[in-house]
Amino acid sequence: GGTITLTGANLILNGNLNTGSGNVTLKPSGSLTVGVGTGTGSFSVSDAEIDKVTTTGTLTIGKAAAGALDFNAVTADAKHLTLQSGAAITGGTLSTTGDLNLTTGGGAVTLSNSLTGLCKLTVNASGVVSLSQVTTNSGGIDVTGSGITLTNNLSTDVGATAGAVSLTGPVTLAADVTIDSDSTNDANISFSSTVNADSAANNRTLTLNAGAGGDIGVTGAVGGSQALQTFTVTEADDVTLPAMTVGSGGINVTASGTGSLITLTGAITTAAGNGAITLSAGSTDNGQFIMNTGSSIAAGAGAITLMGDVLTFDN
Repeated sequence: GGTITLTGANLILNGNLNTGSGNVTLKPSGSLTVGVGTGTGSFSVSDAEIDKVTTTGTLTIGKAAAGALDFNAVTADAKHLTLQSGAAITGGTLSTTGDLNLTTGGGAVTLSNSLTGLCKLTVNASGVVSLSQVTTNSGGIDVTGSGITLTNNLSTDVGATAGAVSLTGPVTLAADVTIDSDSTNDANISFSSTVNADSAANNRTLTLNAGAGGDIGVTGAVGGSQALQTFTVTEADDVTLPAMTVGSGGINVTASGTGSLITLTGAITTAAGNGAITLSAGSTDNGQFIMNTGSSIAAGAGAITLMGDVLTFDN
């Protein structure tokens, strides 16, 4: 099947469109706004029109120079769907067991409803990305934005092989959040930048589970501007922790893979709330705990517990 591109001020698709493996693009002329499903836009593509497109390739709606895109009540079956906008993307409900790619050239991405059953979610935005609950299969979750706001849990463990979770941009917790990539075959969880609560007074908690085969890496400071109440890693192989400021809920990290490793790269503290700190790389299977130069641990009156077969202090 070949590639088909349809461009116009609006779209009326009366017949079926079957391209085999060829990609299909439906895009507005000029910079018109785009509505998908029951979403609002001058250039509209209904759910019934999406059903008339058959392709094992990618169905793209919108374009990089289009106006704002709004989608809701979309059922795309197993289609791989790309939604593009030159402005913002706002989303309601959408269902597909294929990949979903959301791309904006000049605005935010705001998803107010849960996205479940996807193979993979990819978001690339020049503005802030706001996510509600997301559940994917082996493709995982890959989000890039000028900021990332999490209002619910992220999970990539629907199938036997989990997908990786990659968050590129400063993360803000607007709820208690669990991120889970633990399955029969585990996957990594990574943060490229800082992680903060929306307000320390909200006592936000962050729980990460990458399974015994997945690594967890956090590059930017955690709680540097708005402290978390609790930070927990329930299970991982290797864990890298930056400077962290956490409240009375404390810090509890378990690295349980064979030869697992916990590495501290900055000062971690719960001193303001006297929260306990437990960092366990296991006392068997060659688990290692390493404190790099410049790292430190402070818990006020809280207990500090360090466990590992090998403990290394570079300070």
